[in-house]
Amino acid sequence: MKLHTAAALIIASSMIPVPTSGAGDDNALPSWDELSSSLSSPNILTTPTIDAYVSECATTFLTDPIMTADAVLSTTLSAGSNWMLLDQPAKLCVNVLTCTYDDCILPDPNLLASVETFAPNAALLEDPVGTMGEYAKSLAFPARVVHPKSAGDVSAALGWASGHGVPVTVKTTGHHFTGGSTGEGTLNV
Repeated sequence: MKLHTAAALIIASSMIPVPTSGAGDDNALPSWDELSSSLSSPNILTTPTIDAYVSECATTFLTDPIMTADAVLSTTLSAGSNWMLLDQPAKLCVNVLTCTYDDCILPDPNLLASVETFAPNAALLEDPVGTMGEYAKSLAFPARVVHPKSAGDVSAALGWASGHGVPVTVKTTGHHFTGGSTGEGTLNV
């Protein structure tokens, strides 16, 4: 099934135009209900939120030494690490905390206590939802995420995106160092 879904995605994505502006603006798009109703279940189309990101992704970045330069000193994998980020339900996790933001650049370098180790500052540790919320306009979240259950879902999502000029991003492992795996304002599959 994964092979068929991947093949449908590759074929259909080659036909999707990239809009020049306004793709991520919900006011510039047709109703997402149209896409939702064409999928096998309306529950497989989700809206990314800071709360989902923090609960599924941020804890690993904020507390796991594997995700910082301290990993060199670590001898065992902890409960987190990059592998724990791959299949989180919201599909927002990327392998580098900075890629949560546009162009993989933190909107404020002070969010890190140490640039050398990428260790987060105290505010980010104590209130990740509030701190990230302060920089919400810089978050590189897709407009919606489709969690396809079949090749038909992929085809419906890509057809809708193509027909409405919405760029598509593909989430596999989140290892895209310019943030291309979650792209702001995209339909993420």
